Amino acid sequence: MSVQVEKWKALSDFVGSEVHLITLKNSNGYSVELTNFGCILMGIYTPDREGNFENILLTYDLLEAYVKNEFYLNATIGPVAGRLKNGELPIEDKVYKLQINNDINCLHSGDRGLHQVVWCIEATDTGADFDEVTLKHHHRHLEDGFPGNMDLYAVYRLNHENELSITFKASTDRPTAVNLTNHNYYNLSGKRLNKIDDQLLFVNAEYYREVDAHCLPLDIMTACAGTPFDFTELSPIGTALSKGIDNPFGIAFKIDEGMPDIEYADPVSGRVMSIKTNQEAVVIYSNNGPFKTHRAICFETQGYPNQIYKLDSTTPYVSETTLKFGVMNR
Repeated sequence: MSVQVEKWKALSDFVGSEVHLITLKNSNGYSVELTNFGCILMGIYTPDREGNFENILLTYDLLEAYVKNEFYLNATIGPVAGRLKNGELPIEDKVYKLQINNDINCLHSGDRGLHQVVWCIEATDTGADFDEVTLKHHHRHLEDGFPGNMDLYAVYRLNHENELSITFKASTDRPTAVNLTNHNYYNLSGKRLNKIDDQLLFVNAEYYREVDAHCLPLDIMTACAGTPFDFTELSPIGTALSKGIDNPFGIAFKIDEGMPDIEYADPVSGRVMSIKTNQEAVVIYSNNGPFKTHRAICFETQGYPNQIYKLDSTTPYVSETTLKFGVMNR
């Protein structure tokens, strides 16, 4: 196999800069499509139990919607993912002011975050059992209010074990904050785009955090057991949808060290996906907004929102998340 890179004229015209479509494939027929605009994943194609390959990502109906990307569909988020109260970023003895774009918060680093950046295609690589692409962005000091000249990398690798690994790396020349994530919207029913009510979820976390009226996580950890967010066994997602999920789960507090951090399954199509990460939390968002409500779910592996994860010039940042795709037994 080899990584395919082609200029995407239609999206380039909408963005106003040259962007590319990148395709990774494996020997089992799985494929991943992404663009270097916002590191947006356009498609993850996996088979159902009948062997039919379909895209398991939610997509916009119109290509031009990706330019504004109002709902952050399938993009890389940063330098700081999630909400920061009052748009304030305290670093050492200074508070940096960021854009307020969500209630009282700075959400996903503002309207011009990494999801709006045309990343450079740094390298492609094909090994005996993988396809890989590395994307890079140089984030200038005080760009969008963030301190530090940062080199940011996003590495996507699809191997022949049907695993997609997403690795983020960052370095800086002065103290700053970094908390990157991928904002994929998944629906394992594929093109049927069924509501996620009857799809199944396991979260390997003993605790989650409630959120306040501004959707900011509370400091206390709440036990998952016995709540609508009790996914300590593989359970239908619909039990939580009356309230909607937009909460961080503390996967550093595992209930079973032998299990993945997330397992997500669709009994109808038979598709199943598991997630492992080196991050301490996963923000689960059940797509509660107006766009195709509850027809997708996000698993944002990251540090906790509204918490400052400092980065300095001596310690590089590495976030690793691996998605494994398969088919359930009948």
